[in-house]
Amino acid sequence: MPSYKKLKGLAHNVVHHFLSLLNYVQGQYVVEDLFQSARRARATHVTIDLLTGIVEPEAVRTFRLDTAAESARNIAVIRSFMIEMDFRFEQTRESENVPGLELPAYEARGVIVDNRGVRHVGVVPEWWRYG
Repeated sequence: MPSYKKLKGLAHNVVHHFLSLLNYVQGQYVVEDLFQSARRARATHVTIDLLTGIVEPEAVRTFRLDTAAESARNIAVIRSFMIEMDFRFEQTRESENVPGLELPAYEARGVIVDNRGVRHVGVVPEWWRYG
């Protein structure tokens, strides 16, 4: 039986990524494009339906916003979604900033299998390599 307890966290994570600086389309961050579009439309409240693509008010809709939201509409074709991790224990090192903290070496992949059986793989580097 599916659990509904995790949906709040899932909602947070999806929106956090959607509005983050990782969401960059055609030379501009989506959150910046959304803000500027809403300001031009004088829209203090905006709703984006990630499953249907409907944006309210319509005046806020932009190509960049549509492009970014389109990926969420692909959820209907997902058969499975897994995280795969390969740890390299011999390459683990100690943090220079936090004594006693080991920085694990690994390769993490998000693996989606669509309804045709095709695998789509996104590689995510170690969190500590970002800074």
